[in-house]
Amino acid sequence: MKEKFDKNVLLVARIVFLLFSFVFLGICNGEFLYKMQNVSYFVFSDGLKEEIVGQSGGLLTYLSSYLTQYLYYPLLGAAMLSVLLSALEWLVEKLTHSPIFSFTIAGLVLLAQTSVGYAIYDNFRSPFIFSLVLGCIVAVLLALVYQRFSSNKYAAYVVMAVASLLYFYIGLYACVPLVFVAVSALMKKEEMAVVKAVLGVALTLILPYIAANFVYFEDFAATICAPVPAPYFLNLFLISLTVLVLLSLSPLFAEKLQALADRLSTNKVWGSYLAILLLCVGIFFGSYRDANYHTELKVQRLAEAHQWDELLKVAKEVEQPSKTIFAYRCIALSCKGILARSMFDYPCTFKVVKTNYVSEQPRYYEDIFLYSSFINNAYLWSMEFWCTTGYSYEHLKKMILCSLLNDEPMLADKYIQVLKQSTFQRQWALEYEEYVHDLGKMLKKYPEFAAVKSNLPTECRISTLDPLRKVYSQYSFLSPKNAERRLLADLWNRNMKTFLQDALPSRALYAHSDVPECIKEALVICAMQQGDPSILKGFKVTQQHVNLVQGFLNQLKKYSDQEEAKKALAKYRGHYCYFYVFANN
Repeated sequence: MKEKFDKNVLLVARIVFLLFSFVFLGICNGEFLYKMQNVSYFVFSDGLKEEIVGQSGGLLTYLSSYLTQYLYYPLLGAAMLSVLLSALEWLVEKLTHSPIFSFTIAGLVLLAQTSVGYAIYDNFRSPFIFSLVLGCIVAVLLALVYQRFSSNKYAAYVVMAVASLLYFYIGLYACVPLVFVAVSALMKKEEMAVVKAVLGVALTLILPYIAANFVYFEDFAATICAPVPAPYFLNLFLISLTVLVLLSLSPLFAEKLQALADRLSTNKVWGSYLAILLLCVGIFFGSYRDANYHTELKVQRLAEAHQWDELLKVAKEVEQPSKTIFAYRCIALSCKGILARSMFDYPCTFKVVKTNYVSEQPRYYEDIFLYSSFINNAYLWSMEFWCTTGYSYEHLKKMILCSLLNDEPMLADKYIQVLKQSTFQRQWALEYEEYVHDLGKMLKKYPEFAAVKSNLPTECRISTLDPLRKVYSQYSFLSPKNAERRLLADLWNRNMKTFLQDALPSRALYAHSDVPECIKEALVICAMQQGDPSILKGFKVTQQHVNLVQGFLNQLKKYSDQEEAKKALAKYRGHYCYFYVFANN
């Protein structure tokens, strides 16, 4: 009766953990899962297969890369990961007979999977969230085989031989059963226990050396970690290493840990439920939960789907945005044709994220250059990040777009043929394959690309782009919309000297069109700084604009504390003068 009672409690705990894993991964981290798929790269190619499998732990990495494609549908990916996590927990419990230990292991793996953070933009092994759980499952299965046949005097040697062979296919995870066998043999005082222990430890130390120097010819540190993230990704490395160490040494303390937990719990039922609740709460608060990070992932997905209204709605809800969110908001405003009007009507104090990984450039440079009609720059950054931060569908799709918009259909078709070899990105590739032969169809379906195409600088303009005023003098037919992109960039950087150099030659361009309000305010600031009202001539600046800027600056003098002034002058938010004074970009 007691055994049945314990099984029922354990079953409820497992159902709770399964549901929590699914909800936490699929709903709370759905944008992250989609991004993990987008920054991964897997195509059915013999060349790629040889490249991946030819690395330390390559077979596990290859399989995990394939499974990562299923994160294209976050709920499907979450379901797969939840089932794998539950399977891992069940296997560990069978191995150690300690539910508290098995849930701890599964919880740590889930914590690692949701703690990637900004490492996702760096040269990161994106199949990690599958390789970690799969590697642990294989390691535990080998340990279970040894445990089942431990009475056979050859069982330890057979398991160690299999683990040694598997090291070249699953990497560091194969060391878990080696150490497990060594520790178990000593604990049980088996025949030849010392020999087994020494052999297990020796193989754990020797195999990485053999792999690095005689098989893969890789860096020793990289080989010994693969496919676990390198120490550069410190939080992921430490969590993963903790899981592997706990599994390896589980014969020492797993059952003792369960016995201690049972003694401390006066009510086993409620104690078990409280333990699983604390585990779920710990995972939730221990994972990477930065709100801006998840918003960045969401606006990137919305930009890829051309959902500009939804993107603006999401960005509007952010109280203190990052530069990345601001950049994608600007892209959406530009695609809707209201950039100059609404660009600075947004919080101007940007949240600075402290991270040891790459700067913010890989987060938005490709898109900001693409939608600014600087196709060659966007293409350059896509290739740069392809080489420095890793192969990805994301970079490949940007290169396809750049090739199409730059009238290079043959190059675009080559990239598309590669992308067609994937599982879920194939649909995107098939759509854009049609545009190789009919670019007008793409421009009609996506007006934002038509705007990009119509504003492309010609080769002769590029050659005289710096300084910009030479362009104006030689190409008087340039439109104000082309000029505004450069002027708005100057205003964003708050570089008034450069802004004035670029703005003065553009008077003629605005002779028959409206000058954006932000440019008028910036011109007033320049005129006040230089004491030269003639700067305003030809830009349709009225006394109202002068009074607005003058009034703002006069009120600003009343405050010595910038934060206090920012709150007191909040009514000016949306005006460039407010952005110019208080922005921290």
